[in-house]
Amino acid sequence: MKNIVSILNEFKKIGLTSFDGVTRCVYDENWLAAQKKYMQIASDYGLYTFVDDIGNVYATTEKNLGQKAFILSGSHMDTVINGGPLDGVYGTLASLISIGTLMKKFGHPKIPLVAVSFSEEEGSRFNTAFTGSRYLMNKLEDTVYGLRDHEGGADVKIMDRFFRHRELPDSENFSKPGFQLKTA
Repeated sequence: MKNIVSILNEFKKIGLTSFDGVTRCVYDENWLAAQKKYMQIASDYGLYTFVDDIGNVYATTEKNLGQKAFILSGSHMDTVINGGPLDGVYGTLASLISIGTLMKKFGHPKIPLVAVSFSEEEGSRFNTAFTGSRYLMNKLEDTVYGLRDHEGGADVKIMDRFFRHRELPDSENFSKPGFQLKTA
């Protein structure tokens, strides 16, 4: 497997701007390419991938988590406009590579591990932030689905084009990740 520095350099190319920054706004082509690449790396480590309805990608050590307790770690794939090359992606990859390496070295853990690449946390495209993590925590307001992007064009329902029309590999991976997070 490649080391994290070489993988980060590959991700830097996805959305590289003329200002040597990186732009991956949620649901744009760069973001989609990065989420697909994340899923491929997870698969290379033998992890199971799932995509939820908002576009969060989960890589797990268990095919079906059901109601099991698990440990979740990760970050977001979107960036601010002309963000730094580590914006969000370092956390997603550090989590994924750590879990993948542990799995390869020690096999299935007693408590399932889950890496997450949240779909959106920055608010660079829509006038809202943290939609990926709020969705996971069941704290996303229904009003978010009617938002228009900053250019007045696409609304949040744009995700349907990417996920429901097989833009992510393997249609069986479009599903709830097999668990429902319960909040206190």
